[in-house]
Amino acid sequence: MEPVSYEIDTEVPVSYMEKLLDFIQKKYLLPQKDRFRGVARKKSETGSVLSYSVVDAQAKTLVQVEVKGVKPIEVKVTPIDEQATDTAIEEAKQDIVIAVQIFEENSRKSTLYFAWREGEEIVPEAVGRGE
Repeated sequence: MEPVSYEIDTEVPVSYMEKLLDFIQKKYLLPQKDRFRGVARKKSETGSVLSYSVVDAQAKTLVQVEVKGVKPIEVKVTPIDEQATDTAIEEAKQDIVIAVQIFEENSRKSTLYFAWREGEEIVPEAVGRGE
């Protein structure tokens, strides 16, 4: 079987791609040692690449996955075993989609937004006075 490539659009700016790959590696892949093996990062001329293998219940490698930290995110899934079905390939893609969505949601929760209207006086909120 031939490798399958995907592009995943994201709201994550290019400047946060390293943090996104860190998140996928440390918070999504590494905690699932029964599903993912050989998790590694390397630098390339276009940015960082996260690679890993997806294994089945018998720890047999089904597919090799490469995630490039570019925008849009590039994912390449290479079947290793003849048992690697289209479902296994799609699940490997969906793992990255899910991890990106979790990262985006966490980022939104920790972002502070400011809004003002032109022509209006900016009045800072009072800080608690300990009353």
